[in-house]
Amino acid sequence: MKNGEAMIHRLFGSNPQYKKQRLIRALIAPFPPIMRDALRSARLNGDTLILTLSSQAMKSEYYTKRDQIRSFFKVLQRETSLCEGVELRNFKFYVDRKTDFVEVDPPELSYEERAVGRFENSAKNRAVFDAIENIRAVIKKLSQV
Repeated sequence: MKNGEAMIHRLFGSNPQYKKQRLIRALIAPFPPIMRDALRSARLNGDTLILTLSSQAMKSEYYTKRDQIRSFFKVLQRETSLCEGVELRNFKFYVDRKTDFVEVDPPELSYEERAVGRFENSAKNRAVFDAIENIRAVIKKLSQV
């Protein structure tokens, strides 16, 4: 058994759940890659195909293509044995609100400290005026280093 699909089929071929998953894969296969990538999960529940999608835009895209899915299902029914005992009448579409977070490193500052302590001290209160002058002294001391 060189082929992985053949090996899985040999192990789980009689399992009806596996047949449903192969049917779902076959239904989604003809769509463009962007639509296939947007599909988070799919399952058959009776005569309803339930699809969980990654965004609201993909939900509307699948909603507009539901007739194509239904017609492709009819083609699969005629040509393969995947659709035995399965009827597809309804569709339900849900949006998965999970997002894929990417951690971003904080950017490094691209400038050096350039303060030299030249600013006007217009404080009227003596305590505030002295505090600002102390800050000015610290800035001048750091700028000379």
